[in-house]
Amino acid sequence: MTKFNPFVTVVIPAYNAEKYIRETLDSIFLQETTFPFLVHVFDDCSIDSTVQICQEYNEKYENFYLTIHPKNIGMSKNQHFAISNAYTKYIAYIDSDDLYCSTNFLQNQIDFLNENSTVSCVFCNVSSFDENLKTTEIRFEQDKKPPKLFNLHYFFKNIIPITNSSMVFKQEYNNTLPFFYTDYFQFDWLLHIHHGLNGDFGYNDFVGTRYRIHANNATNIKFAESKIKDAIKLNYVLKKNLPDEYKVYFTHPRYQINSLALFYFRYNKYIKFLKWYVLWLRLTPIKSINFREQFWLLRYAFFKRTD
Repeated sequence: MTKFNPFVTVVIPAYNAEKYIRETLDSIFLQETTFPFLVHVFDDCSIDSTVQICQEYNEKYENFYLTIHPKNIGMSKNQHFAISNAYTKYIAYIDSDDLYCSTNFLQNQIDFLNENSTVSCVFCNVSSFDENLKTTEIRFEQDKKPPKLFNLHYFFKNIIPITNSSMVFKQEYNNTLPFFYTDYFQFDWLLHIHHGLNGDFGYNDFVGTRYRIHANNATNIKFAESKIKDAIKLNYVLKKNLPDEYKVYFTHPRYQINSLALFYFRYNKYIKFLKWYVLWLRLTPIKSINFREQFWLLRYAFFKRTD
């Protein structure tokens, strides 16, 4: 693959990424490190110029490698394949439209892992930006920051949002990455759980990544619906597969059922909305319902309705 011995692999699952992948790759090759690193793009049979762009980088950099799937395998399977086929001590993951905004991102994350032996995955603050390159928020800068080190119980209890492109993690724990994860849109979240089962999470308090927010459009509706339905199924799958100490967090997918009902309401699918909302009401103890919150959720969905 390469003549040198890289210490970390930056894996990039890609599909039809011609619009942004140059920016992504350039931000990676600007990294200043005391160790060699490999950049590995896993192209999922793109039909645009993604492969041609990557081939340019392949000719320019000896620490760049490109894998092209002979047929499209889908986003989750490509993510799983990319992570499972990186063989360096550490793996950094970045989506093909995100950026490293600090030239010390890799160095800072690897230093953190080297200094904290119990950590299986480290993440940092993320600067989100829209199509106009306008920064919309900085995660964890304004919100309540998580502790420097925390375990999977804390992750579940506090619903810690970890952005993929801010992660660097140990390779050794990904040899046993369950393949059933690829059956779900929530592969990213399942990957976090896998890391939490094998060590602590580490929060490195600096802004290292820029996360690109795309405008919502009609092509995302089916995806969003499937994602919520997957979350309902996952509740039962995880309760079956996780160690007993974590099953308390997956008693019933009431939150996801409520979210699906409100999703249908927003998109004017009122029969489906009633079906799922009535199901939620039947499954939810009356004392645990926050009616004020439900009023504002319904009000928000009403004014955000989409044809």
